[in-house]
Amino acid sequence: MAEYDAIGDRYSEAKQAPWRLHMEAYTIERLAGDLRGARVLDLACGDGFYTRRLMARGAAEAVGVDLSSEMIELARDAERAAPLGCRYQVADVGDLGNLGEFDLVNAAYLFNYARTRDELRRLCNAAADNLRPGGRLVGVNDYTSDGYTGVRDYVSHRFRKHGPATIDEGQPVIWEFQLPEGRSFAITNYYWHPDTYLQALRDSGFRQAAWHPLEVAPDAGGFPAAFWDDLRAAPPSAALTAQR
Repeated sequence: MAEYDAIGDRYSEAKQAPWRLHMEAYTIERLAGDLRGARVLDLACGDGFYTRRLMARGAAEAVGVDLSSEMIELARDAERAAPLGCRYQVADVGDLGNLGEFDLVNAAYLFNYARTRDELRRLCNAAADNLRPGGRLVGVNDYTSDGYTGVRDYVSHRFRKHGPATIDEGQPVIWEFQLPEGRSFAITNYYWHPDTYLQALRDSGFRQAAWHPLEVAPDAGGFPAAFWDDLRAAPPSAALTAQR
């Protein structure tokens, strides 16, 4: 994906933002649970942020897949610098096929790249096709359910979301991230109603598909409780789980 090939290092830097570590990652890892001995597939793995974190939680195998060759190279650089045993490959998740029967599929900001219902179906099918019976899906996804349109500006967390003028499914949602020294970048997702995601997962054979609000880690990274108020009041994303 050309968009990510051009912003790889900046995207990796943004993953270290407090809300990504102490809300998003905390929630995903809590939902993932005990991974000792598990086989994990990380779809839309980017620079391997979650691939490595899940492997470090005791997984026996962790494979990351991403369409961006630049992001996969960053993931491989991290593996070379501090080997954990993670493996990576460049591939379009929608055309992935079966890589094996995994115990857990992680899908962090995967499904919101679908521009059509057919693309959404293919992404959900890819997750299902790579899970053993009883295997679990966990992830995080762009989330808007309250009908709010326009800009959501999370000033304390240095990012904003530009929603469509009217919330029509398949419309672009732009995330803009501000980094130190005046640097910035933007990525494009596409809007789908939360219920549409759940139905797409059910249509792909998943059971117990459900959303979960992002939670703040107990230590909150040393930040005061009020630091998280805007994210709690208008969540930019939410966690998602389902079972094969």
